[in-house]
Amino acid sequence: FALFGENLLLIRLIGVAFAVAFLLLAGGYFAVHRGLCFGLSVTLLSGLVASFPTKASFPYSDFPSGAAIWAVILAMDSERPFDWQKISFITVLGAVATATRLTGVALFGALILFALFRYREFWLRPLIPATIWGLGGLGALYAFGIVVPSWAFDVVVDNPLTMMRRWYFKARIYQL
Repeated sequence: FALFGENLLLIRLIGVAFAVAFLLLAGGYFAVHRGLCFGLSVTLLSGLVASFPTKASFPYSDFPSGAAIWAVILAMDSERPFDWQKISFITVLGAVATATRLTGVALFGALILFALFRYREFWLRPLIPATIWGLGGLGALYAFGIVVPSWAFDVVVDNPLTMMRRWYFKARIYQL
């Protein structure tokens, strides 16, 4: 909104571009690993999901995050050596995936597991993006304040019946 105002056409075009990128990256992954016909069928079937055409033209953050996650997966599976360009590419795309949707946080654990299982091939280089993401997340928590919900302290109770009564009471007070 700050750059172009409330230009609905531009917002919808960007949404469709990210949806197409998501489909191409998802289909491309399966085309590389299972063959061109399988990749094409994944792309076509993913595009035929009932809500896909509707959501593609609105400013949802699912497609930018999904496209960034698929791009990270493709970059990690590529035969290219772990040089600084690949590390920075993965770092930026993972940051985009995490900034647009919380599901991008799964890349953090995936990179740690990848580094543990393929330690002999890549040493600790796959941990560089995960470290940068972790430090960025800690910095954001520090900058914006750490918010701990009050229900986090209600976990320890005497018995399950007391806990159920508390939840029922809160559900009655805080109705949507």
